[in-house]
Amino acid sequence: MTGSKIAVMVLSITLAGTLLAGCGGVSDIAEKPEYQLVPVQRGDLAVEVTATGNLSYAYEEVLSFGAPGTIEEVLVEEGDEVEEGQLLARLDSASIISLEKAVTQARINLRGAEDDLEEVRNPSTEVDAVDIAQAELAVVNAGIALVTARDNLELALDPYTESDIIQAELAVISAEVALEAAQYAFERAEATYNGNPTVPQWVTDYEQKQRLLALAEFDLIEAEENLAEMQAGADASEVEQKQKLLAVAEADIARAEETLAEIQDDAVPPEPDSLDVELQQIEVTSARAALDEAIDRLEMDTVVAPFAGIVTSVNMEAGQAVNASAVIVLTDSTKFEATMLVNEIDIMNVQVGALASVEIDALSGFTFPATVTSVSPTAASQQGVVNYRVEAELMSLVPATEEEVPEEEGEPVSGVDEVLDKAVADGRLTQEQADTMKERFGQADTRITAEQLEQLIERFAQFGIGAAQGKAGQREGLAGGLLDELRGSLIQGFGAGLLPGVSLEDIHLREGLSVTVSIIIQQRRNVLLVPNQAIKLQDGATYVEVIQDGEIHQRSVVTGLSDWQYTEIVQGINEGEQVVVWQTTGTSATTEAQRQQGGFGIIPGVGRLTK
Repeated sequence: MTGSKIAVMVLSITLAGTLLAGCGGVSDIAEKPEYQLVPVQRGDLAVEVTATGNLSYAYEEVLSFGAPGTIEEVLVEEGDEVEEGQLLARLDSASIISLEKAVTQARINLRGAEDDLEEVRNPSTEVDAVDIAQAELAVVNAGIALVTARDNLELALDPYTESDIIQAELAVISAEVALEAAQYAFERAEATYNGNPTVPQWVTDYEQKQRLLALAEFDLIEAEENLAEMQAGADASEVEQKQKLLAVAEADIARAEETLAEIQDDAVPPEPDSLDVELQQIEVTSARAALDEAIDRLEMDTVVAPFAGIVTSVNMEAGQAVNASAVIVLTDSTKFEATMLVNEIDIMNVQVGALASVEIDALSGFTFPATVTSVSPTAASQQGVVNYRVEAELMSLVPATEEEVPEEEGEPVSGVDEVLDKAVADGRLTQEQADTMKERFGQADTRITAEQLEQLIERFAQFGIGAAQGKAGQREGLAGGLLDELRGSLIQGFGAGLLPGVSLEDIHLREGLSVTVSIIIQQRRNVLLVPNQAIKLQDGATYVEVIQDGEIHQRSVVTGLSDWQYTEIVQGINEGEQVVVWQTTGTSATTEAQRQQGGFGIIPGVGRLTK
């Protein structure tokens, strides 16, 4: 089940006290004023999409032997934890001997190809019966190739028989009949569907007939194109290709006959034929590649873990002949992702790269940072509910090394300066922004890895683009609280639930654990907030009402992010000023504010956030 969760961290006790003070006691109900004065105060505002799902491994690799043979021993079982480079399985000695023989044979083949190349480059000057016989055989082979090339050209010039064209015409007629039948069936289903589009059977029948009609139309088009191709006759490109091959065959036989004549006349051996040399060089290259492949197969007589992880599947056993199904699946136990379903309303605000926090239901109090890595483009509909699959990868479950942890309070984590300087060089940050981050990362409560810092920089760039598309006042408000927002989300919020004395390496997560994921859509920290009821709209302008010289005056304001209770004020009013919140009879203040705003939240540069 998914839904929007709106988190607002403000001085709610003070606001509530102000509202209660304005209401007075029970005996003063009849004398309460028509409005209340609420002070403008600073607070935090966030809009999140929350969904439930399950953990799954984010990375796995299928391992197998790279050569045929028989398995000697499998050294792991499902569920075993292995280290990088650990031996998992190996072939028997007979298989290894067979692979060694293949390497030896490949070496012999390469040596023979190299000898042939040398002979082509330096042809013998001795003429004997063998040379003449080979030359005569070359002429015979070239003659056969020439006849074949001529036959192929003739077939290309006249590729279709009268029978082929008749069959194609019959196919067109058959496709036309099928299209008429499909059109008739579709029209009947459409009439039934239009009569009552709420009956599931009629809807299914209508959609099925519509697909069958489209298929019949496609079949007719394909049959007509096939007939037209046959009626058009020979393919010009095919004819051109066969003509070229015929020319090559004629040149080959001419060359073979010339060579034979020279040998028979006891002529001086010709210069090396460049084409023969090129062909023999290809043979040498092919033989060398075969040798490399044989060596690679010999080296793959064992299965070794490419990384540390957990064996999640073993589909091989001793004595089994190696084939495509003999595999071991190794999963990286330090990389997890949360998979969830988000409804069709919330999915409009979820984007790849968005920051998120993952709470493990079975581990109360634990929160992990994550990043949205995948948003399915297709929906999964069940019983009329439309959801989209979303995946968020947990940033890191491996604790920082000693070199990455500050030695003294306030000292930045090693590597932060280098990452920020590179971001400036790449144009992703300005020097001023990088200097500000370095200063804040030097604070005592800051702990961040290079991976988390890269995520923060990317998020900063995304917010910067969004701010550039907004209004001037909104850009100013976004820029002011952006770094605090990101820093709070990445550093203060995530991992804050870890229990004292418990490190990440002590947590053994498992695939399938139930999780609750909160995806941050937008967030503001330390911004001016007023109740939604105070916001008024008139003729496209936004304003609030304030008391000045004992009278109520309208004050134009620029609003930012909103949730169900509060609205951010970007420009137009100062902290500490008091806004008027009118009381209505028979209608709650929240409902009245919603009616006046025509909805709920307003996102800068986007519009209203529909809940």
